[in-house]
Amino acid sequence: SKQIEISDKNPSLRTMVDYILYFNPMEQALHTLAAEEFFGTIHQIQINYRHQVNIADDKAWKLKKEFMGDALGMGINHAISVMIGIMSVQTNPISVYATSHNSQIRAFEPDPVWNVMIRFQNGATGVCQGNIDIENGYDLYHNIAGSKGGFIFDSRVKFADKIRLWNETT
Repeated sequence: SKQIEISDKNPSLRTMVDYILYFNPMEQALHTLAAEEFFGTIHQIQINYRHQVNIADDKAWKLKKEFMGDALGMGINHAISVMIGIMSVQTNPISVYATSHNSQIRAFEPDPVWNVMIRFQNGATGVCQGNIDIENGYDLYHNIAGSKGGFIFDSRVKFADKIRLWNETT
């Protein structure tokens, strides 16, 4: 929150910090489109963050719960942050339901697979599927559905189909 506050007070300064996706140009464009009601009232939003985290050699500390806490902080939080950021121009979260699953592939002590559902004040629902255990490539899937339009970003398909954006007039 503090980073976002500082950023908002200094619009000419931009720093990509680690992998925080809030500052990514695509995420900023989605935030603007939501604020301008391009999608109308957003009633469903899904943002996934799934990819295999590097645990090779000196990165093996990521397997230990005492160092990493849980998998939410190893990337899944980026998807949740993006979701909350996009929705913040229309509504606020009121409840969260989350499930996790233990490691099936590698020796993670904390659960590396998470499913998070967020309920918003306006009745909208957000879903995040997160997995840092194993994944077939990098998945940063977005799906926004609103009363006037929508957006899909699918990182796993051919370039021509990666981004789909529409509304009542576009």
